[in-house]
Amino acid sequence: MKKLFSLFFLVIMLAQASGQNADQKWAIGLFGGKTEYVGELGNGFMLFEPFVYGHAGLAVNRYLNPSFDISLQAEHGTYGFWQSPTVNFMAKKTDAALLLKYKLNNGYFINEDAVIAPYLAAGVGFASFAAEQDQTRTRVDDWDAFIPLGGGISFNVLPQLALQYQILYNFTNGDVRDLDKTDTKNDRFISQSLGIILTIGTF
Repeated sequence: MKKLFSLFFLVIMLAQASGQNADQKWAIGLFGGKTEYVGELGNGFMLFEPFVYGHAGLAVNRYLNPSFDISLQAEHGTYGFWQSPTVNFMAKKTDAALLLKYKLNNGYFINEDAVIAPYLAAGVGFASFAAEQDQTRTRVDDWDAFIPLGGGISFNVLPQLALQYQILYNFTNGDVRDLDKTDTKNDRFISQSLGIILTIGTF
Protein backbone atom coordinates (compact mmCIF):
# COMPACT_ATOMS: atom_id res chain seq x y z
CA MET A 1 0.00 0.00 0.00
CA LYS A 2 2.84 2.40 0.85
CA LYS A 3 4.53 1.70 -2.50
CA LEU A 4 1.25 2.27 -4.32
CA PHE A 5 0.71 5.57 -2.51
CA SER A 6 4.28 6.69 -3.25
CA LEU A 7 3.84 5.85 -6.94
CA PHE A 8 0.53 7.73 -7.08
CA PHE A 9 2.10 10.77 -5.44
CA LEU A 10 5.04 10.70 -7.87
CA VAL A 11 2.70 10.53 -10.86
CA ILE A 12 0.82 13.58 -9.61
CA MET A 13 4.04 15.51 -9.01
CA LEU A 14 5.21 14.81 -12.55
CA ALA A 15 1.85 15.32 -14.25
CA GLN A 16 1.47 18.20 -16.65
CA ALA A 17 -0.69 21.17 -15.67
CA SER A 18 -0.92 24.84 -16.45
CA GLY A 19 -1.49 27.84 -14.18
CA GLN A 20 0.41 31.11 -14.01
CA ASN A 21 3.41 31.19 -16.34
CA ALA A 22 5.16 33.49 -18.80
CA ASP A 23 2.14 33.30 -21.12
CA GLN A 24 -0.50 33.67 -18.39
CA LYS A 25 0.94 36.23 -15.96
CA TRP A 26 -2.11 37.45 -14.03
CA ALA A 27 -4.41 35.61 -11.65
CA ILE A 28 -7.11 36.45 -9.12
CA GLY A 29 -7.60 34.53 -5.89
CA LEU A 30 -10.71 34.23 -3.71
CA PHE A 31 -10.24 32.66 -0.30
CA GLY A 32 -11.52 32.23 3.23
CA GLY A 33 -10.08 30.87 6.42
CA LYS A 34 -9.23 31.25 10.07
CA THR A 35 -7.30 33.98 11.90
CA GLU A 36 -5.48 32.75 15.00
CA TYR A 37 -4.10 34.94 17.79
CA VAL A 38 -0.78 34.18 19.53
CA GLY A 39 0.19 36.35 22.52
CA GLU A 40 0.01 36.88 26.27
CA LEU A 41 -3.50 35.45 26.58
CA GLY A 42 -2.64 32.16 24.89
CA ASN A 43 -2.23 30.40 21.57
CA GLY A 44 -5.19 30.03 19.22
CA PHE A 45 -3.40 27.91 16.61
CA MET A 46 -5.71 25.10 15.44
CA LEU A 47 -8.25 25.86 18.18
CA PHE A 48 -11.81 25.53 16.85
CA GLU A 49 -13.81 26.26 19.99
CA PRO A 50 -15.31 28.79 19.57
CA PHE A 51 -14.99 28.99 15.79
CA VAL A 52 -15.70 32.69 15.29
CA TYR A 53 -12.35 34.07 14.14
CA GLY A 54 -12.69 33.75 10.38
CA HIS A 55 -11.85 35.91 7.38
CA ALA A 56 -12.54 36.26 3.67
CA GLY A 57 -10.11 37.69 1.18
CA LEU A 58 -9.07 38.61 -2.33
CA ALA A 59 -5.65 38.38 -3.98
CA VAL A 60 -4.18 39.62 -7.25
CA ASN A 61 -1.12 37.64 -8.37
CA ARG A 62 1.50 38.53 -10.95
CA TYR A 63 4.00 36.11 -12.47
CA LEU A 64 7.56 37.52 -12.45
CA ASN A 65 9.71 34.58 -13.55
CA PRO A 66 9.83 30.79 -13.03
CA SER A 67 10.94 31.23 -9.40
CA PHE A 68 9.00 34.28 -8.18
CA ASP A 69 5.47 35.67 -8.13
CA ILE A 70 4.24 38.81 -6.40
CA SER A 71 0.82 38.96 -4.76
CA LEU A 72 -1.29 41.77 -3.31
CA GLN A 73 -3.88 40.35 -0.96
CA ALA A 74 -6.49 41.77 1.41
CA GLU A 75 -8.49 40.11 4.21
CA HIS A 76 -11.44 41.11 6.36
CA GLY A 77 -12.88 39.20 9.28
CA THR A 78 -13.08 38.62 13.01
CA TYR A 79 -9.93 38.54 15.13
CA GLY A 80 -9.70 37.64 18.79
CA PHE A 81 -9.13 35.05 21.48
CA TRP A 82 -11.29 33.48 24.19
CA GLN A 83 -9.73 32.12 27.36
CA SER A 84 -12.57 32.84 29.80
CA PRO A 85 -15.50 35.27 30.23
CA THR A 86 -13.09 37.78 31.77
CA VAL A 87 -9.99 37.07 29.66
CA ASN A 88 -10.78 37.61 25.99
CA PHE A 89 -10.85 40.17 23.22
CA MET A 90 -12.64 40.60 19.92
CA ALA A 91 -12.20 42.88 16.91
CA LYS A 92 -12.96 43.27 13.24
CA LYS A 93 -9.64 43.24 11.36
CA THR A 94 -9.02 44.48 7.83
CA ASP A 95 -5.53 44.04 6.43
CA ALA A 96 -3.58 44.17 3.20
CA ALA A 97 -0.20 42.64 2.44
CA LEU A 98 2.27 42.55 -0.43
CA LEU A 99 3.84 39.09 -0.71
CA LEU A 100 6.82 37.82 -2.66
CA LYS A 101 6.42 34.11 -3.36
CA TYR A 102 9.27 31.73 -4.09
CA LYS A 103 7.89 28.84 -6.12
CA LEU A 104 9.39 25.38 -5.73
CA ASN A 105 7.94 24.36 -9.10
CA ASN A 106 10.57 26.49 -10.83
CA GLY A 107 12.33 23.76 -12.78
CA TYR A 108 15.01 23.30 -10.14
CA PHE A 109 13.03 21.34 -7.53
CA ILE A 110 9.77 20.48 -9.32
CA ASN A 111 8.66 20.83 -12.93
CA GLU A 112 7.26 24.27 -13.73
CA ASP A 113 4.00 22.75 -14.99
CA ALA A 114 3.54 20.30 -12.11
CA VAL A 115 0.06 19.75 -10.71
CA ILE A 116 1.28 20.21 -7.14
CA ALA A 117 3.07 23.56 -6.69
CA PRO A 118 4.37 24.48 -3.21
CA TYR A 119 5.81 27.91 -2.42
CA LEU A 120 7.36 30.04 0.32
CA ALA A 121 6.19 33.59 1.00
CA ALA A 122 7.34 36.76 2.79
CA GLY A 123 6.19 40.35 2.69
CA VAL A 124 4.89 43.38 4.53
CA GLY A 125 1.39 44.49 5.46
CA PHE A 126 -0.84 46.83 7.44
CA ALA A 127 -3.94 46.09 9.53
CA SER A 128 -6.72 48.28 10.90
CA PHE A 129 -9.22 47.33 13.59
CA ALA A 130 -12.81 48.10 14.52
CA ALA A 131 -14.91 47.16 17.53
CA GLU A 132 -16.91 43.97 17.18
CA GLN A 133 -20.68 44.49 17.49
CA ASP A 134 -20.28 47.92 19.12
CA GLN A 135 -18.26 46.44 21.97
CA THR A 136 -14.99 47.92 23.22
CA ARG A 137 -13.19 44.60 23.61
CA THR A 138 -10.05 45.77 21.82
CA ARG A 139 -8.17 48.96 21.03
CA VAL A 140 -9.13 50.41 17.66
CA ASP A 141 -7.66 53.93 17.56
CA ASP A 142 -4.61 53.09 15.43
CA TRP A 143 -3.23 50.43 13.07
CA ASP A 144 -0.49 47.78 13.06
CA ALA A 145 2.25 47.00 10.59
CA PHE A 146 3.13 43.33 10.20
CA ILE A 147 5.57 41.03 8.44
CA PRO A 148 4.05 37.80 7.10
CA LEU A 149 6.21 34.70 6.69
CA GLY A 150 4.98 31.32 5.54
CA GLY A 151 3.99 29.49 2.42
CA GLY A 152 1.41 27.35 0.77
CA ILE A 153 0.61 24.82 -1.88
CA SER A 154 -1.40 25.09 -5.08
CA PHE A 155 -3.15 22.23 -6.85
CA ASN A 156 -3.47 23.03 -10.56
CA VAL A 157 -6.65 21.09 -11.29
CA LEU A 158 -7.49 22.78 -14.61
CA PRO A 159 -5.45 24.88 -17.08
CA GLN A 160 -6.80 28.12 -15.58
CA LEU A 161 -8.00 26.98 -12.16
CA ALA A 162 -6.06 26.04 -9.03
CA LEU A 163 -6.97 25.24 -5.45
CA GLN A 164 -4.65 26.80 -2.88
CA TYR A 165 -3.91 26.40 0.82
CA GLN A 166 -1.80 29.10 2.50
CA ILE A 167 -0.55 29.67 6.03
CA LEU A 168 1.18 32.88 7.17
CA TYR A 169 2.70 33.69 10.56
CA ASN A 170 2.42 37.45 11.00
CA PHE A 171 4.82 39.41 13.21
CA THR A 172 3.23 42.70 14.29
CA ASN A 173 4.71 45.91 15.67
CA GLY A 174 1.84 46.32 18.16
CA ASP A 175 0.86 44.79 21.47
CA VAL A 176 -2.49 46.35 22.38
CA ARG A 177 -5.22 44.43 20.51
CA ASP A 178 -5.59 41.92 23.34
CA LEU A 179 -5.79 44.73 25.94
CA ASP A 180 -2.73 43.24 27.67
CA LYS A 181 0.12 45.58 26.81
CA THR A 182 3.71 44.53 27.63
CA ASP A 183 7.12 45.81 26.60
CA THR A 184 7.93 42.69 24.57
CA LYS A 185 5.51 43.42 21.69
CA ASN A 186 4.86 39.71 21.26
CA ASP A 187 1.34 39.75 19.81
CA ARG A 188 1.20 37.73 16.58
CA PHE A 189 -1.50 36.26 14.38
CA ILE A 190 -1.62 33.25 12.09
CA SER A 191 -3.71 33.32 8.93
CA GLN A 192 -4.79 30.02 7.40
CA SER A 193 -6.66 30.24 4.11
CA LEU A 194 -8.17 27.96 1.49
CA GLY A 195 -9.26 29.30 -1.86
CA ILE A 196 -9.30 29.21 -5.63
CA ILE A 197 -6.93 30.88 -8.10
CA LEU A 198 -8.19 31.90 -11.53
CA THR A 199 -5.63 32.66 -14.24
CA ILE A 200 -6.93 35.59 -16.29
CA GLY A 201 -4.34 36.39 -18.96
CA THR A 202 -1.28 38.29 -20.04
CA PHE A 203 -2.19 42.01 -19.88
